[in-house]
Amino acid sequence: MIGINQLRFGSAHPRVAQPHRKSPVPPLRYRLGMADGAHGPRDVPPLVIIDGGNIAAPNMPNWQGEYMLGICEEAATWRGTSVKYLAVSPRYVGTTLADIRHAGGIVGVGRVLPGVDARLWEVLDPAGIDYWGAGVLALVEV
Repeated sequence: MIGINQLRFGSAHPRVAQPHRKSPVPPLRYRLGMADGAHGPRDVPPLVIIDGGNIAAPNMPNWQGEYMLGICEEAATWRGTSVKYLAVSPRYVGTTLADIRHAGGIVGVGRVLPGVDARLWEVLDPAGIDYWGAGVLALVEV
């Protein structure tokens, strides 16, 4: 008898999703603005970030269910520190990560602290991130 996993995946072993790791689809690029009307730090130039996939949020109050890992195309310097990774989530209730990925929008942005490699996280580590503000995310290319 063939099990459900064999029908769906061709194997008896279920797949475990690790979406912020390698993906067969090229990652999308976005422009993130943290100034000019956004409620973020005014001394941050626009950044181009690459979609690094989803990262689950910690099970804590006031955290979204999951975040998009933003990988800065070019590391930025902010107040003397390097910014390589960002955690991005929809700012408004009713907006999903899928909505933001497709059409852009207003996002909450967390700056991953220097020396921390967020690509290794399965779940966001609150000790490795600092809320940076709200920004405007726009798709650069399709």
